[in-house]
Amino acid sequence: MTSCKRGMCIGMLLMFFLCMPLLLRAQLSKEDHEAAENMLLGTLYLRVQAPQRFGMGAWVPYSVSQLEASPTMISADRKLADPLKDTWKGTNGQKHENIYWGYLANTPLNRCKLFSEKGILEVWCDRVDPNSEVSVDFLNIKTLEDFTKTFNLTFSRVPLQDEHPEWPANVRTGIATGNLVVGMTVDQARIVTGVPLSVSTSEDSGIKTEIWTLRQDPGQVLGWNKKHGAWLKVAKQTGFPASITFKDGKLLSIKWLASS
Repeated sequence: MTSCKRGMCIGMLLMFFLCMPLLLRAQLSKEDHEAAENMLLGTLYLRVQAPQRFGMGAWVPYSVSQLEASPTMISADRKLADPLKDTWKGTNGQKHENIYWGYLANTPLNRCKLFSEKGILEVWCDRVDPNSEVSVDFLNIKTLEDFTKTFNLTFSRVPLQDEHPEWPANVRTGIATGNLVVGMTVDQARIVTGVPLSVSTSEDSGIKTEIWTLRQDPGQVLGWNKKHGAWLKVAKQTGFPASITFKDGKLLSIKWLASS
């Protein structure tokens, strides 16, 4: 009797562990999945910078999302902490993975699609600029409400400056054209520049000063050309200033690179 019970327990435990991945990877119903795909139609605009990891496989290039979004948070910190890997060296000489930083907030995206990979929903979009793609991992999505909250943290249906008619006109114009404007808040400036390379802070008489060193090289997009094989799409320099200074949360000054 005891052995029988033990066998039943083992069987139940085995069934539990077999089913557990399915429970952890709970996905949207067919109807909710279709509704989620409909939300991705048309042109969307990133709310935050979306770094993308590119590398070269044995035969084809690949790209991997670095941005993770859930109903309560959006961050690239966890995946960016993974070191870049050595990859197969193709005819283009590419040896290592590369992080591309050129998908800034307010980047327009088209033809977004929803895929499921190992229990994670992935949103893949074409940048309006052709020959490049960007993706975002959607985590902890069990209902359409979860998807909607995550979508709203990640994308906007209109350019970000159009969501804020209360912002000063020169700030809204600066965001629309990708230019910094003295008087911008930290969040407004981050839309234009993305995450800085480094930040230094100080405080005097309770007034905080923050200096951002800005990224000059956004990295490269690795693509595929049927005739010539793998190729690197060399990105242009960002054209950002060398650094910017905030005083008490407002952009105070802009320091440009010394002209050659």
